[in-house]
Amino acid sequence: MESDEQRKELRCCYSVGSFGPFPISFYSIKDEFYYDPQEHGERGPFKSLKIALEDAERDFGGGDGGFHESLEDAEQHADWMREQGFGVE
Repeated sequence: MESDEQRKELRCCYSVGSFGPFPISFYSIKDEFYYDPQEHGERGPFKSLKIALEDAERDFGGGDGGFHESLEDAEQHADWMREQGFGVE
C-alpha cells in the first residue's frame, strides 16, 4: 500500500451489517481505484471509480445489507431489517 499522502479519498457509500450501517470508502492511488468496506478488507485495484462502484454494488447490493449512497438510506434500511427480524444492533 502506498503512503496516505498519495491516497485521494473520493467517495463514501454504506452497507448494513450485524452492528448497523458501515462505511465503504472509495479512493485512488495514482491511476488506480480501490474501495475499503469496513472490516471486509480492501478491494482493487480497478481502472476507474465507476468500475469500483459497480463492483461494490454487486458485492454488497446482492446481500441483505444492500448498497446505499447515503448514511440516511443505510440507517433506514437497518431499521427495516430490524423490523423484519434480522439480527442488526
